[in-house]
Amino acid sequence: MARARSGGSPSAAWAVTLLGAGFFICGILAVLFFAQKGGVQEELDAAERDLRELVNNAEANSPAVQEAKNNDQGMTAVGFLLNKADQARNDLATANQSVSDLQVQKSDLETKLKTTQGLLEQAQRDAAATAAGLAEARSAFDAKAQELEGRVAAAEQTNTDLKTQLAEYETAIRGSTEEARRALQNNIDQLRVDLDASRRELASAQAELVNLRGARDEAIAKIADPDADVATITNNGNTVYLNIGRNQKVTRGLTFSIFDADDLVKLEGDLELEPKAVVDVFEVLDNSSTARVVQRQLGKRIDVGDAAINLAFDPNRVFRFFVFGDFDIDNTGDANDIDRIKSRIRQWDSQVADAIDYNVDFLVLGKPPALPRELTGSERSDPIRIQEYNAQQRKFNEYNELLAQAKEFNIPVLSQNRFLALVGYYQR
Repeated sequence: MARARSGGSPSAAWAVTLLGAGFFICGILAVLFFAQKGGVQEELDAAERDLRELVNNAEANSPAVQEAKNNDQGMTAVGFLLNKADQARNDLATANQSVSDLQVQKSDLETKLKTTQGLLEQAQRDAAATAAGLAEARSAFDAKAQELEGRVAAAEQTNTDLKTQLAEYETAIRGSTEEARRALQNNIDQLRVDLDASRRELASAQAELVNLRGARDEAIAKIADPDADVATITNNGNTVYLNIGRNQKVTRGLTFSIFDADDLVKLEGDLELEPKAVVDVFEVLDNSSTARVVQRQLGKRIDVGDAAINLAFDPNRVFRFFVFGDFDIDNTGDANDIDRIKSRIRQWDSQVADAIDYNVDFLVLGKPPALPRELTGSERSDPIRIQEYNAQQRKFNEYNELLAQAKEFNIPVLSQNRFLALVGYYQR
């Protein structure tokens, strides 16, 4: 029995030891647990402070924060809001770029507006000048017609007076002496001479008046038959295509007035009816031409089929040219192209005149000849130099004489380049 008690004592000791170790370990674990709890609490407190710095109680209940909390993208509220902020910044940058682009467009539009206003003002000035020129021409025509009518009336009155005097002299001569009869006969003869002269003056004035009225009637009648029609309209109505071209003697710079077809009847009685637009030809083909609109009535629109009219333009007229001088069409250095100039005139259905007179429409002059240098020393006895000098002097004198005659006859003078532009040589 004693051995049994002796053998149980070590087991109890081990049990006590183990129990003590367990309490010790539990104590350590308790310390560790409370230490960890304290750390977690500190982290929780720090997190709450950070949260209060990010959002306060009032902001926490705002719709934006509630939307961030409830987002379905798996993001935190802060991440969601930051993402929203990035999107807002990108949208703002895009809006700023759009504003910048619109400002550039605005600047371009302002520049174009200034240019358009300048063109409009120039067109208005040109229209005013054209209207003034038309009024001046009409006034001159009326004054000339009135002058001729006065001359006709005066001539008719002179005829009446002369007839009366002739009748009186014939009555007086019957009862006069032979001497008186001869004196009266002489007076009668002189009166008849004066009467014939007066009749010729009357016939001349009447013919001139008829021609002037005929020219006016021809101009009015020509209006009813337009020179061309508007075939096509492009560039927002600012460019038109006419159905006549180089073959109808259209040249660059030629202007046409645009009318409604129905307005042509009105024009026959009113030459001053304002066109709804004026166009200027800038490109010419064989049977068509392109023109830009340089003037337009406010609210008026150009339509296909509208009539184009230029009173001074006549494709059927045969022009007469007088040509003189040295010509070098292709700038080869060989100034012997006068025959080519004359050939171009004939190809243009016009005539080459043999001399300059009132019937010549244009004077075409080549390069102005230089005044020859006076002969000196041995040149004065050199027959070749004398012949060259005389030829140069004759050409110089003839050139200047032609200029004087053109001025006297009021004939336009064309240089080589102006002539070639007129007949369309540079456009081929």
